[in-house]
Amino acid sequence: MKKSIKDTLTKERVELEAGQECKLFAEQATDCLLDYLYGDPKALVSDSAFFLQELQKIWRQHGIDEAAIWQELKERLDLSADLLERGIRARKGGRYRSTKLP
Repeated sequence: MKKSIKDTLTKERVELEAGQECKLFAEQATDCLLDYLYGDPKALVSDSAFFLQELQKIWRQHGIDEAAIWQELKERLDLSADLLERGIRARKGGRYRSTKLP
């Protein structure tokens, strides 16, 4: 079945918009890193907030429940805290491995 010009243009427009969103997301991540490197906490707070807004937009576009993200983060932090309480310092390539480690 032959694609219509309209279908082709729509697909190209969607790809262009996605590319622009990715570029904006990457720029925000870079801004956060630069704020950190330059020791500018006020800018880091501002840029981090914007970065998180863009990240939330991506989650929504992919149907990801934001609560699931924060639960995953909590589980990782809880596991790390539990291991530290038991005197275990988890590290990559170490004896204790988990995808839940921060």
